[in-house]
Amino acid sequence: MWIGTYVDGLVVYDQQKRTLKNYSNNPDDANSISSNRITCIKQDKDNQVWIGTNNGLNLLINERFSHFYHDPQKYNSINNNAITALEVDPFGRIWVGTQGGGLNMVTKENDGFLISRYTSNSKFGRISNDYILSLFADNNGYLWIGTDNGGLNRLNIPMGIVDVYQSEDGYNNTINSNSIWSLFGDDEDRIWIGTYNRGINVIDKNSENLNFTRD
Repeated sequence: MWIGTYVDGLVVYDQQKRTLKNYSNNPDDANSISSNRITCIKQDKDNQVWIGTNNGLNLLINERFSHFYHDPQKYNSINNNAITALEVDPFGRIWVGTQGGGLNMVTKENDGFLISRYTSNSKFGRISNDYILSLFADNNGYLWIGTDNGGLNRLNIPMGIVDVYQSEDGYNNTINSNSIWSLFGDDEDRIWIGTYNRGINVIDKNSENLNFTRD
């Protein structure tokens, strides 16, 4: 079990041995985790663990952490160091949401990693808001993106087309909040959408016209 803490780094609990192991930032160790404030954790298809922090993205390999930071001089870098959400799609690509920088797609290459950016200013894959709160990748080639006050975005990954769903006063079949804190897909092709202070919405992602049911 992987446990991210607010100030004490990353903790791994071995359920069989009933032991705890802690990974914390050490300024004198370049291979230690980049920050002790853990915001999200995700395991990819190769069973490697990605860790989001308030100071960059980390990949744990053989007890060492590789770091991904924003570098304004390099386009092949993440667009913000404050990581808020992680997701792995069916093709193994890593999606990284940030606080104010937008979205990143990390693709493994033979000689490293390729990073693609999606922001509110992008010509390809323009999203409605750069503060990402939640991510969910379905099996139909869509990435669902929950934003802070920008509504729900649905990115058609191959086409780079984004549909935006936002709350509209007086319309009960729209999403009831534009701040999407959590996303979950169930076995019946429904997506559950947790909002800030407005409860839960449910949609059938396979319907031609998406209608939001409020609970």
